[in-house]
Formats: sequence, structure tokens, C-alpha cells
Amino acid sequence: MKRFILVLFGHSCAGKTSVVEILMKKHENLFRISADKLKWLISKYDRKKHSKLIYYLLTTLANEVTKEKYSLIIEGVGVNLSNKGIKFFKSLSKKRKMKFIEINLESPFHIAKERFNKRLEESKKEKHKKISNRSHKRFKQLYEGYFIKKNKKMPTFNTHKSSSKQIVNRIEKLIS
Repeated sequence: MKRFILVLFGHSCAGKTSVVEILMKKHENLFRISADKLKWLISKYDRKKHSKLIYYLLTTLANEVTKEKYSLIIEGVGVNLSNKGIKFFKSLSKKRKMKFIEINLESPFHIAKERFNKRLEESKKEKHKKISNRSHKRFKQLYEGYFIKKNKKMPTFNTHKSSSKQIVNRIEKLIS
């Protein structure tokens, strides 16, 4: 498989993590970058206060990892994957002679809300499981915000109509 940088956009509970986990198990030399995972490393994380630091960490990590011949999978939406972030990753892919792919993952609101409620319940049972949002109001804002920001020109997969494995197969075709 050729080296690549894959950006997975999607609203909260779209299925990004499920797709990434399958890809990570199937292939070698992949490195996953997630702003969500990085923010848990900052005590008293504040989105407004720490967004520049998260962006710096994402881009520095991506730069160093691609030097080591890894392909990248970047998951998430938000300030860290804004136009500025996409320009950086596109530029990095050219610099490293890697294929650049953007994918949108989404589901209908009622399905995403069911997944969100399940995530909330699981986090109550598993005290060590951290989730960044526990508010239904914020969940709806994030869901709607994704559709405002999404790049409609990129391939979009409905995670309610297709399984994670089916989506991975389609992504692999785009990568090769």
C-alpha cells in the first residue's frame, strides 16, 4: 500500500473511531492522530485556551511521524482540522510524496443521538472511560456544525447504511 494521509471528518458518534480501529488492525506503518486524544493530556483542558497548542502538537507530530515513513490517519472535526489544518496536511502530503484523502463519515441525527446516549451510559459504567461531551445540547451543536463545515466535494459514507468494514474496504480502494 502506498503511503498516505487520510483525514476522516464526521460529527460526534459518526463512527470515525470504529473505522480507524479496523484500519489500524489491518495495516502496518499507520499512525493515528486525534485532537480528542491529545486534549486529554492537558490538565483542565479549555477549547479556546488550548486550540493553538493542540494544532501545534498535531502538526509537529504529523511532520515527525511522516519522516519515519508512516502513513497518517487523522480523525475529527473542529478548529484543529479547519482550512488551515487541511492546508497543512495537504502540503505535508506533497512534501512527503504521499497520497492525500479526505473522507466524510456521517449518520442521520436520530442514529447519532442513539450512539451518543449509549456512549454516555458506557462512560457512567466505566469510570476510566473519558468522553469530551456529556451535554445533549452540545452534541446537537457539534452535529449541526459538522454539516456546515464539511467539504461536500469529498466522498461521504453513511455509517448507518454501511458497516465499518464496508467503509474500510471503500477507503482502501481510494488509498491504493
